[in-house]
Amino acid sequence: MSSAPWTVGRYVVETLAANGVDTVFGIPGVHNIELYRGLEWASPTRSPPSRRRIRTRCRCW
Repeated sequence: MSSAPWTVGRYVVETLAANGVDTVFGIPGVHNIELYRGLEWASPTRSPPSRRRIRTRCRCW
């Protein structure tokens, strides 16, 4: 782990990773930017880039 400060986003992402979640789908925006900032600290967790909601939904299937 890094010595960077722990944020809510980092706590959420670390908790997801600890429970076996390795992929997070979504579209970065103002409402969830802290989650995406937390993703940079959880190395096994990835987030495929997407620009449209419909594409993000299709990737989940």
